Parts: sequence; C-alpha cells; structure tokens
Amino acid sequence: MTIRAKLYLAIALTVLGPLATIAVALHGQNTLDDRFDEVQERAAHRALALELKFGMTDVNGWQTAWGYDDGASRPAFERSVAGFRRDLREAGVRLTEPRERQVLRELEADFAAFMRLDERSWSALQDGREEVTKRILLGPELEIFEETAGTAVRLEAYEAQQA
Repeated sequence: MTIRAKLYLAIALTVLGPLATIAVALHGQNTLDDRFDEVQERAAHRALALELKFGMTDVNGWQTAWGYDDGASRPAFERSVAGFRRDLREAGVRLTEPRERQVLRELEADFAAFMRLDERSWSALQDGREEVTKRILLGPELEIFEETAGTAVRLEAYEAQQA
C-alpha cells in the first residue's frame, strides 16, 4: 500500500470514526427517550389508579358521614361520587391494555353495586329507618367498599410493575 493510500485511509477513518460514534450516541439517546416516555406514561397511569383508590375511600367516608349525621353530609358525598365517576371515565380513556380494561370493568361493576346499596340505605334513612341505614353501611356496603378499593390497589400494583 502506498503512502498516498495510507493517508487517504487515515483521513477517511478520522472522519468516519466520529460520525459512527455520533450515530451510535444518537440511537442510544432515542432509545433512552422512548423508555423515559414509557416510564412517564406508566407513572401517570399509576397516579390515576391511586386517584381511583383514594377517590373510593373518599366516597365511602362521606357515605358513612351522611349515614351518621342524618343526611347532612349527603351533598359532599354526591360531589365525591361525581369526582370518582370523572376519574373512572378518564381511566377508561387512558388505560387501554387488556389487563387494565379487565380491572376497570371489575372496578365499575363493584362501584355500581356500591351505589345500588347506597340508594337502599339513603331511602331507608329518608323513611326514618336509621337502623337499616347503619346496618347496610356497616355491613354489605363496607364489604363492597373493601372489594372496590382492593380492585383499585390491584390496578395500581399492575401499573407500578409495568413501570
């Protein structure tokens, strides 16, 4: 190989070496950006699952309050229910994986059962049957609340695992 060929080769390697390094670095950066976006999205999904859990806890707390203050806290309960339903709708839009959808369906079914019992306990209170209201709130309604909150915890755990 002539000196001229060696010089051309050295010049080519001097130019191509940094270009190859830059290409590898950019590819790595893009991969890192994609992973970061995915982790951020999972964190947002987990936060939404926690909102559902805490929202259900808030609903149950206000329900217990109106059950023991002769209905005075019912408006706060209804606002809490509206907030929970809003979060549930948002989750329905944002959580699209099959596992997420399955858990959301369970959560919606549990909440629907909770609200059916709420109607019965509210009617009983309005009819002056406070003992029936308290029996419902401290018995089957509490069981459904625990099941609903447990479903939200499962959703949160899934999102944490995926992140």
